[in-house]
Amino acid sequence: MNVGPQYTGQVSSFTRDSFAVFVGGGVGACLRYTVSLVAPHLISGPLPQHYLFLLPTLLINTLGAFLLGLLLAYLAARGPETARRRSLRLSLGTGLLGGFTTYSTFALDGVQLFLDQRWVLACSYLTLSLAGGLLFAMAGLRVGQKVGARA
Repeated sequence: MNVGPQYTGQVSSFTRDSFAVFVGGGVGACLRYTVSLVAPHLISGPLPQHYLFLLPTLLINTLGAFLLGLLLAYLAARGPETARRRSLRLSLGTGLLGGFTTYSTFALDGVQLFLDQRWVLACSYLTLSLAGGLLFAMAGLRVGQKVGARA
């Protein structure tokens, strides 16, 4: 008498989807780490050296917003969700771009600026990050719609 579930040899969609998010998230987090190490050496500007930590997070989050908008609009323009589109959305959108972008670092950067009493820089950074993220997401949506409609 067998009372447990029968193994059918097929992987459940939950397991497959979770694995896609897991792999994409790992790759995205590694990309974020790489950008955070490399970007301060490539970027020079009016910020003192000890505030260059703000630029990688700003770059990562605005680029991530653009790419997520592009991906989702492109997939939507291609038609209804299929298994392949779902896999792409989960692995690239939820996984890779979710692992790449970082709200927590953005929030902590803002708090640190306030604690350092850098009021203007804190407000500028938070406003630029939020407005930039929204604008880049809208741009990504527009580009994704156009590219998806042509493909």
